[in-house]
Amino acid sequence: MFARVSQITGLPGKLETAVPVLQEGLDLTQGLAGFEGAYLLVDRDKGKIMAVTFWNNQTDLKLSAPRAESTVADAAKRAGAEIDPQVESYEVLLEI
Repeated sequence: MFARVSQITGLPGKLETAVPVLQEGLDLTQGLAGFEGAYLLVDRDKGKIMAVTFWNNQTDLKLSAPRAESTVADAAKRAGAEIDPQVESYEVLLEI
């Protein structure tokens, strides 16, 4: 299994603007091949959002990258993020 971690920081007081955009993106992502699930995490005090999506294999992870990157960039722009979003991919080593 593989995971993509998308992070938007610099949103103090602006989370309510970014969350719906990310939610819409995650809703569309559910229909993509290899999608296994997702979590949307927030730290309200720091103005930080992390979306973690899980993928069956690396190929599906890579094929979904353009949509993920554009969704995260759109959410950051709409919310007026002070820092560019970060998107990273990982192999899931252990699930408990």
